[in-house]
Amino acid sequence: MKRKSMIVLCAILAGIFLFGCGGEYAGKTDGRKAVSEGAVSGQVVSGQVVSGAAVNVRKKIQNSHRFATDTNFYLPYGGDELEDRRDGFVMYMKGDVSQKEKIQVDKLSSLLCVTEEGIFYGKTDDTVWRMPIGKNDKGTDVPKPEEEELILEEKDGIIADSGCYVDDSCIVYITYEDDAVKYDRKTGEKSRHQLEGNIASISYIGEGVLIVSNMYGGYSHWDLTEDKWTQFYKNREVGEDPTVVNGRLYFYAVNDRNDGGADVRLYDVVEREDKMFLSGDQLDAACEAYVKDQGGKYRFSELCQIFSYKDKFYVEMQVNWSHNDTYKMEYVTLCADLNKGTELYVEQDWMDFKEKNSKDSTIHEKVDGCNKVVYNASNGVCMADGKVIMLLGDAEDIACYDPVKKTGKIITKKDKEYYLPYYDTSYEGAYPEWQMDGGMSFIPEELEGYWGC
Repeated sequence: MKRKSMIVLCAILAGIFLFGCGGEYAGKTDGRKAVSEGAVSGQVVSGQVVSGAAVNVRKKIQNSHRFATDTNFYLPYGGDELEDRRDGFVMYMKGDVSQKEKIQVDKLSSLLCVTEEGIFYGKTDDTVWRMPIGKNDKGTDVPKPEEEELILEEKDGIIADSGCYVDDSCIVYITYEDDAVKYDRKTGEKSRHQLEGNIASISYIGEGVLIVSNMYGGYSHWDLTEDKWTQFYKNREVGEDPTVVNGRLYFYAVNDRNDGGADVRLYDVVEREDKMFLSGDQLDAACEAYVKDQGGKYRFSELCQIFSYKDKFYVEMQVNWSHNDTYKMEYVTLCADLNKGTELYVEQDWMDFKEKNSKDSTIHEKVDGCNKVVYNASNGVCMADGKVIMLLGDAEDIACYDPVKKTGKIITKKDKEYYLPYYDTSYEGAYPEWQMDGGMSFIPEELEGYWGC
């Protein structure tokens, strides 16, 4: 799996919320397109993957978008340059994202988390503050900047990109000194877990339960109640690979095969069981079967992103293949029903939506015996509440798609200011221009350097 800029953009944080999608596109009634019989079976996880796979184990539901309340979204704003200094944040209304209001905050460095009790943010003096949230007569949440209060000081600084967890009892974050810190809100005490490097991220998966992925130290289960840290996957250099949370289930890709492929593993937070979910060989076989069905010659494939919602698991593969004198690269979406095992089928409606709304890029350059290359950059970026945000074609357009309802829409220019930053809320510098530049970062090996990558 190549760690191009798009991987870095997509993989850092699970847990966003997407404003409802329209029905400008209606897919087929049955979007399944099976790969060849027996090519991919449920041998790794037979029968149901887990009973009640989609049941959320959290006692108190936290908003799935870490910068949102029931009625509003929040986004940092600053100057034209990508820098740490911020003037405050923008509050968007969920009912109409074109309605927005700027909230001034002195010395704001980053938003950390939004809960029902308020907006948590860091300042340039290495302090964390909370701004309470009230309600107006229409029931809309209203920030109260005049009532902001100092919560804690952290001399080592807080990496906002790594995620921040907040509940009634504690605040959890990662510092620039390679520590994962739990701050006890009642006693003011801090407990620290030393990390192997600070390239890590926090995923909230249950009441008092976090999963911490560390690029240099694998994956760990953190029981906040007992403050117990248990590593369940120890391979190194995996922390930037895609992950996704679905209730009690934590799916994560691991890039540890010699041929550069990736497996998908599954950790059950309740059973505390870690196992293989989909092997790289299974993914390769599904992609090869897809190419064979198209009458082409399979070259290779790479895992790009994973998604999961309710009883479905999705994986997007970059598939490279050829047909006659044409070398092709496209993103193929595969799906597995969690209550039936790991048999994969092609999610054709999803792919049809991308094809309908995308334009292929054609390069007339001889590559590996082919006279031209047809490239399609359309791929999903992230998924929450059953909605996928995807880049289309040469990444000049962005769309959202509901694979359950088989509906999607192109995001209008008016709403891009909202949608683009929010499909990766973890990265403060992820402004539209920067994100769009990464849209064509996946290219065939033979064309490495063609676009300056």
